[in-house]
Amino acid sequence: MTFLILGFALSWSSGVQAEPQRIAIIRPSEEVYKEPVDHIKDSLTRAGYTCLVVELPALPAEGAGPGSGGGSATTSAPGESDLAAPRETERVVQQVREYGPTLIVAAGANAAALVLHAVPKVPVVFCAVPNALDRSFLAEDTPLKSRVTGVTTDVDPKAQIEWMRRLSPKLTRLGVLYSENSRRTAEALAEPGKAKGISVVLIPAGKETFAAAIQELNARRCDGALMIADAHIYNSPNAQALLLWGLRGRKPVWSFSANLVKAGAFAALSAEADDLSDQTVELVKKVISGEKPEKLGLQYPRSLQRAVNRQTAKLIGISLENRLLDEMVTFGRD
Repeated sequence: MTFLILGFALSWSSGVQAEPQRIAIIRPSEEVYKEPVDHIKDSLTRAGYTCLVVELPALPAEGAGPGSGGGSATTSAPGESDLAAPRETERVVQQVREYGPTLIVAAGANAAALVLHAVPKVPVVFCAVPNALDRSFLAEDTPLKSRVTGVTTDVDPKAQIEWMRRLSPKLTRLGVLYSENSRRTAEALAEPGKAKGISVVLIPAGKETFAAAIQELNARRCDGALMIADAHIYNSPNAQALLLWGLRGRKPVWSFSANLVKAGAFAALSAEADDLSDQTVELVKKVISGEKPEKLGLQYPRSLQRAVNRQTAKLIGISLENRLLDEMVTFGRD
């Protein structure tokens, strides 16, 4: 009889399916976030998770979009400005709370900061966040860091420097313009630069003080410049001014977007958009399986697109071997 009862219990329990893990995905309203968020949702749904996508209303300050056309983020924004949920976002926050998610995926810096503060205890995986080292929720002294991980659109500083060295072996002094919203992102380039014989020269800049920053590039004898995705520095006229500085001085200007390479920048190293979404999905699965978000930490893109403008290379006197060109998307004529 005991065996019959045990057999019945096992048979009954095997027919009971565990409730699927619930994933809340929160994204800004901008169209640029739609495709990567849809990709993440579809992948998680196919893997057996239940997903709810919640859209934030438009905010005055929004994190950069994940980019398109094979490039990385276009520009960054002021960052996580108002950490308490604004009145117009309270409905969204309440919807997420009532859903009772096992985990939250947040697209963009503001979305990540919002849910980390408004929905306590739930782990958060972020995506489409540029200048991640400068985000308050990843600061060394914040308790939020224990339950957040994610994939930034930034290129690993070591990979960035190594690739720049390959394209420009004579580079010795690299100018990097930064604002207070990208300081730590810029500073992270110094150590790998030193290892490759490149002095990273950090120059504070802003939209209204850009002309002075260009003068500082000259005063500090920079023989190249790297653009960081920072909307506090770059608008269209400022980007064009820096590209012109490079052409006039026959100096390479690296950008963060293939679109800027097409416009005349020497080269760019940027994240592959589709793979960023796949990386995000993999992080979600790891956290749900029991890995600690803090241990996973900040993840850099593993798949990168390399772009170069052959005409700009010729104008500034840089000769590129065919084996290097074969690795890149190329623009311009030789």
